[in-house]
Amino acid sequence: MKFLTNAQAALLGTATFLMFLLGAVVTACVANRPPPAAAKKPPTVAPAPNLVVGYARAHPDPVISGAFADKLASGEIKVVVEKPKEHAMASFGPRDGVYVLTVDPDRLKAEPSLEEYEGILSILSHEHAHYRQYVEGEMANYLPHGGPMTEAQCTLTILVEIDAHGKACRDAKTYGWETSVAMHACERTTASLAEYFLSERLDTYPECKPVWEFYAGRATEKPPAKPKTRAASPPKRRSGAIYMPPP
Repeated sequence: MKFLTNAQAALLGTATFLMFLLGAVVTACVANRPPPAAAKKPPTVAPAPNLVVGYARAHPDPVISGAFADKLASGEIKVVVEKPKEHAMASFGPRDGVYVLTVDPDRLKAEPSLEEYEGILSILSHEHAHYRQYVEGEMANYLPHGGPMTEAQCTLTILVEIDAHGKACRDAKTYGWETSVAMHACERTTASLAEYFLSERLDTYPECKPVWEFYAGRATEKPPAKPKTRAASPPKRRSGAIYMPPP
């Protein structure tokens, strides 16, 4: 057996100590390294009598997750899961003496993606704004009174939607929602809403056409020029008798 010299033994001991020290430093660095940022994903929707209430409970706005969700759960606000009219994702309004929140079933998923989760929260922000408009009396002049819509009512159809989209947009910016439904709320304008009403509601409320066309910007277009017509010659006036001197 070959024995190490004193110099070789010392060198080996130094190398071993350095390897131990390096290992300790690496271990400490790994132990103190902050965990990687978790991917943004939707939280689990709390169990509820239906998914709409569960989403309302999960909403970051305490007014929606609290009193509004309580009314949904108790049935004070009736929840209907069906396709709303006018290609809408949801709707809110009185029906048979009770407030009704209607939600498209395609928007409700038990295990939603981030897009779906933020989308339904944005929808609830929008519809809660309509609920507020009713309970605060802002919709008193909106409801039809057994006749054609007045100009004020036609204008109010746009104003209440601007308010509701504004609420959804503010919530998107406050809570960091970046998915398409949430961002769509921030893109709505009086002109785009008026165009939507002209497309979806004109058959029901034809009397609103001038108002909606005005907000859509169509009323500012110059009317077509009238064709020029040849002016008629003025009629010849008959002159009086010419006096002739006698011969």
